[in-house]
Amino acid sequence: MIGVIGTLVDRFIDILIAPYNFRDMLWILTPLFLALLLIELYFARYKFEEAGWNVPYSNSLIMIFVSIDLFRILNSGGELSDITPRIALAVGVATLGVFLTASNFLHLWSREFAFGMSNHLPMNFIAYMSVVIIYSRIPLDFYTLIASFGIFVVFVLLILLIRFIVPKAIELDIEELKEREEAPTPR
Repeated sequence: MIGVIGTLVDRFIDILIAPYNFRDMLWILTPLFLALLLIELYFARYKFEEAGWNVPYSNSLIMIFVSIDLFRILNSGGELSDITPRIALAVGVATLGVFLTASNFLHLWSREFAFGMSNHLPMNFIAYMSVVIIYSRIPLDFYTLIASFGIFVVFVLLILLIRFIVPKAIELDIEELKEREEAPTPR
C-alpha cells in the first residue's frame, strides 16, 4: 500500500513540475493558464453577467489548437507512424475539440449542457494534462489517472479561491439605473 501511495505522490509531483522540466511546453501552457486566469477573474468579478454561445464555442476551439500542437510534438519525435497511447490521447483531444466545436456551433445541445461540457476549467485541464503527458512522456496509466484527478481537485480549489477573493462588481438592474438618472442631483 505504501508503494502505491508513494507512486501516486511521485506521479502527482511529476505532473506538476513537468513544465519546469520540459520548458518547451510553456509555449502552449502559458496562454492556456493566462486565458484560464483572466476568464476566471472576469467572471468572478462580474458573476451576474450572462455568457453567450461564443463562450463554449471558443472554449472548445482551444482543444483543436492544443491537439495541433500535440501532433506537432509527436511528429517531431517520429511517433505518428505507430499507434501508441500518446497518439491515442492526441487523437482523443482533437476528436473532442472537433465534436464540441461543431455541436456548440450548431447549438445541438441545451445551453446548460453545452456550457457544462465546454466550460473553461475542464477544457483547460484536459489540455494541460494532454500537453504534460505528451511532452514529458509521463506514462498514461492508472497512477497518472489518479494523480490527474488530484490535480483537478487542486485546480478547482484554486478557482474557488479566486472566486472568493476577487471583489465583485456592483450590479445594478435597469430600474435602479432609471431611478438614479431621474433622481435630483444634490447641489
